[in-house]
Amino acid sequence: MLKRLIITALPDEARPFIDRFKLASDENQSDLRIFNNETCSLLITGIGGSRVKSVLSVFLKRISDFDNIVLFNVGIAGGHPDKTEIGEVYLVNKVTNDETVDKYSLTIPAKNKFNTMALTTVAKGISGGYVGYEGLVDMEAAIITATAAGYLDIDKIAVIKVVSDHMDIADWSSVNVCEIIQSKLDSICTLMELYV
Repeated sequence: MLKRLIITALPDEARPFIDRFKLASDENQSDLRIFNNETCSLLITGIGGSRVKSVLSVFLKRISDFDNIVLFNVGIAGGHPDKTEIGEVYLVNKVTNDETVDKYSLTIPAKNKFNTMALTTVAKGISGGYVGYEGLVDMEAAIITATAAGYLDIDKIAVIKVVSDHMDIADWSSVNVCEIIQSKLDSICTLMELYV
């Protein structure tokens, strides 16, 4: 049976999945924020590369068999205003780490009907505009991809992002992340099914 590993940075990105899949907090791994059912595990890493590296590697080291696992990094991202629409779902085809310039090409399923786009992972949030960034921008995907690639094949790693802004938000308290993900949950789940 295929098991989904869903990785989010924020609790608000995770909540719609916890509710949809009826995931329960994993009391046996109380040092991490993990939620499970028989076919799905969800990990909330926290924001930024250093958090992801430490938390995700601990989580992945505890998994004994990766044969039937697909890892999904799901969350919000900033998008280029001329190339993306706020609230739209994008399947990421290439992830680049802005600091190290490491690049990862991700497998796109043949039956995919969603928009695909490249994503750049940055060290700090961008609120002054999209200068220099052509597609999507986030703060975790490249680190999640690099860490996960040490445990499972790159074709078993997917990055799905919903555009929350055009890299122009100074006050994040005005953004309802949970609502953004919830509004696109059916589409995200449809995308996940393509990897089965």
